[in-house]
Amino acid sequence: RRHFLLERSGSLLLLRDLKSRNGTRVNGAKIDEAYLIDGDVIQVGAACFKVHGLFVRPGPAPGAEAFPRLPNYEIQRAIGRGGMGTVYLATYLPDRAAVALKFVDPAIASDPRGFDHFLREILTLCKLRHPRIVAIREAGLADEKLYLAMEYIAGCDAAGLVKKKGRVPVADAVKITRQALEALDFIHGRGYVHRDFKPANLLLKDGPDGPIDA
Repeated sequence: RRHFLLERSGSLLLLRDLKSRNGTRVNGAKIDEAYLIDGDVIQVGAACFKVHGLFVRPGPAPGAEAFPRLPNYEIQRAIGRGGMGTVYLATYLPDRAAVALKFVDPAIASDPRGFDHFLREILTLCKLRHPRIVAIREAGLADEKLYLAMEYIAGCDAAGLVKKKGRVPVADAVKITRQALEALDFIHGRGYVHRDFKPANLLLKDGPDGPIDA
């Protein structure tokens, strides 16, 4: 089981929680990610790790946020983080299309099982072309980083919609459910099973009065 990832860059040491069930704590506080310095204590369950080294925490960035670099893409901002990596909103420069650009965490990409999982995800998505399924544009390896470029859906996910607006009107809920079932029926008809179907993975397109299509 993977609990956290440590990334070192010069005198910086970044700790990222990998969505572990019990969470990762630094000096007693639960974190998603944090820069570490000498003496900090990482705790995962009953296991504790003490940091030793001349590390520093970065001050406020004077300029724009640093993003990964990828030829032909202009990355604008982070829009999500999952169990395998971070997703960014980016522009594909040759046609100026908005894309969702997913970078796989180095620890997962370097692990044979993680690499195989990523490869299976790509091969499966390439076979599933449907109006209700996010389309893959390309995938590859650049600067030792695995990436996946997908169609960008401007809107929110179903979990965010409920959190923001509360209970969804019955007519809207039925419409969204039917649209989601269209995608699931298509997937199952081709011999696949969606093993992570949940509101957070159900994207809703923006319309003039809010989300309209799944």
